[in-house]
Amino acid sequence: GVSAQESSAASLAGRIQQDAFEKAQSDPRVLAVFRKWSACMRLHGYDYSTPFKAAADPQWNTTGPVSRSEIETAKTDVACKVQVNVLGVDFAVESDYENAAIARNLRVLAQANAYDVIQARGLNRLLAKYRN
Repeated sequence: GVSAQESSAASLAGRIQQDAFEKAQSDPRVLAVFRKWSACMRLHGYDYSTPFKAAADPQWNTTGPVSRSEIETAKTDVACKVQVNVLGVDFAVESDYENAAIARNLRVLAQANAYDVIQARGLNRLLAKYRN
């Protein structure tokens, strides 16, 4: 089974990841790259303030066939994301927040990692035993 400590560490890791994502979405660096992305999209006739707004546009039919308009919008979205480096900036900002949270919670996360290493070694020994 999963120990309470391991479960708590897994929950902490999930919270760190979620918190980093949420903080990144209001970070000035991400907001600036979203503005650049939005300007790029406007040049191609689309009016979305963020990539999330584009993805959540109610005109996209999630149950039927994909429309030509949806395909063209998606192509433009990807091209603009690449042009202004949305993914690189967002990844770097989220990583900054995650690294800070990891540093604050290093002891708990290190203990969970040590437990995982021990579990993996035991599993590898067991697999080796049954492979022969």
